[in-house]
Amino acid sequence: MIKASPEFFRTAGNGSLIFLDTPFVSAFTTRIGGTSSGNFSSFNLYFGRGDKLENVERNWEILREYLDFNGKIVLPQQIHSSTIKYVPENLKQDGINHIPQCDGLITDKKGVLTGVMFADCLPVLIWGTRYAAILHAGWRGLASGIIGNGVRELISKGENPSELNAALGPCIAAEDYEVGQEVVRAFTDVGLENAVERSDSRSIASLVKGAIYQLLKFKVANIYFERYNTYGQSDKFFSYRRNGAKVGEMLMFFIL
Repeated sequence: MIKASPEFFRTAGNGSLIFLDTPFVSAFTTRIGGTSSGNFSSFNLYFGRGDKLENVERNWEILREYLDFNGKIVLPQQIHSSTIKYVPENLKQDGINHIPQCDGLITDKKGVLTGVMFADCLPVLIWGTRYAAILHAGWRGLASGIIGNGVRELISKGENPSELNAALGPCIAAEDYEVGQEVVRAFTDVGLENAVERSDSRSIASLVKGAIYQLLKFKVANIYFERYNTYGQSDKFFSYRRNGAKVGEMLMFFIL
């Protein structure tokens, strides 16, 4: 069942966090409520690209304080791939654990904040009765099968597709995502032609449509999304396409 359901997404506090209606803690951040300035204003959680280190560190502290969370944090390196890895046992307590050479993480570990960064690409959370996976799905990830890889890994751990749920976070909307022939061909080659609209003047792509198609293909029971637009909602979200490389990023995460 596909549910465009605003009630599934609940804005909290000063608007810096939007919680998802899952059986465990899950949410994504916005650009609101941090300490950074300029293109990084203000709740930037990405280290690098020109933001001051002390600002990003303080923003992570703000997130921990808001969640009352003192546990371990783990993120994938994010290389625009379809590779998914399991959260390892040997995580450090302080700072952020970055898992190399992947764009998704799967775990059943309790009390670990597991997330992905995003600023136009689509973050996807998939969960069953025991395990959960979180994916960073840009056009390359979608075209190379990161959604299917995530679902297959969950099934391999005993999850039943009829009991799987998925939530799509914010991403760039199709009307603002003009793409070239490389993306059109990549989507068409893997059966995602319905996620591309072409006219005489331009082609646009929908990451949301592409993800939903792949989730339905694997018979995921429930799919939740809201019509967010990282490019168009500049007051709420960072956008790489809108502001270029020197821009902040948000976080989508879960804690079992």
